[in-house]
Amino acid sequence: MNLVNARGLALPHSFSSFRSCLSACFYTLVRDLEMPHLMDNVFIQIHAGGHALFRVFGLTAAVAGGTFLQLFVPFALGFYFIRQRQPLGVAFCMFFFFEQFLPIARYMADAQAQQLPWISIGRYESVIHDWNYLFTQLGILSYDTVIAGIVRSIGSLGMIGVTFWFLWRAVIDIALYG
Repeated sequence: MNLVNARGLALPHSFSSFRSCLSACFYTLVRDLEMPHLMDNVFIQIHAGGHALFRVFGLTAAVAGGTFLQLFVPFALGFYFIRQRQPLGVAFCMFFFFEQFLPIARYMADAQAQQLPWISIGRYESVIHDWNYLFTQLGILSYDTVIAGIVRSIGSLGMIGVTFWFLWRAVIDIALYG
């Protein structure tokens, strides 16, 4: 049964949803970043789709399109849940929006070294390292690890912020509506 408050917003009926969100946040922050993860595999496919989708706009758009779509999908879904007044859906989607900053930062930090394995669709000869190409085009390749650290921090802080926002919503709604 889904409880709804006077404003038409769905109420969390227990702290189990929050506990799950908090556990996911903690796990994501402390996990071994080299281990493959189920959600990362989902977003790799979205990333690859972004390359294919934006290919019609040229090489730079195709290269940047992977990361753009990887971030756009959870953000757009979060916006959808805002419009539907579903805070759990908003928290879930925005958590994964910020979570995607972590593998993106890992890939950014690898722009010069290019030690991470590449995943590609199509011919191997045409594969380039996204962030090596983009950072080289912008003239900031030597700052790859600094930029990656900033992006990782934004992702981590965003996940923590979303988790605390969801906790705040849960506490307020429970206090107001039992």
